Amino acid sequence: MTVAALLLVVGSCFLTWKFARRKPVVLPTIVAQRTYPSVTFSESQLTGSLKTESESDSDSVRYQLRVVPASEDSRKTFALVMSSPLSRALGFTFSLDDAAGFALCKYEVDRKEMVVHRDDAGEGIELTANGDIGYCPAEIYARATQWSIASRYNAIADAVNHQKTAK
Repeated sequence: MTVAALLLVVGSCFLTWKFARRKPVVLPTIVAQRTYPSVTFSESQLTGSLKTESESDSDSVRYQLRVVPASEDSRKTFALVMSSPLSRALGFTFSLDDAAGFALCKYEVDRKEMVVHRDDAGEGIELTANGDIGYCPAEIYARATQWSIASRYNAIADAVNHQKTAK
């Protein structure tokens, strides 16, 4: 056996031993997944729903936000707002709150992060957004029992309606 062949066999055995000893990849475990009750923004006639989840090794929380018109009456205004260039200024701020209503973690969802879902006629019928809240440690997230949301929707809807009646 030549020296080169012997080195090849020894190297092969070493690599096999080295990779056989590797620890398995441990994926982070989900600490908590929550679906919060839907809330209706009284001033803007919208209903929002929120789902969140946090991982054991992370100080951030992922979210799924869904916003829809609260009634058939508000659906036409919602469609007008979604078709207006003014909708680019739309945003939502939501917070995860403790039982007393104090905000624990807060996040602002910009219009660029949202997806407008449209019906067959092309009218906007819902907004969704998915993302990462950012810094919200697991021990703080664990204390959240409710959520709240605010938006600039009302001011934008008023401006869109004003433009419509001015024409």
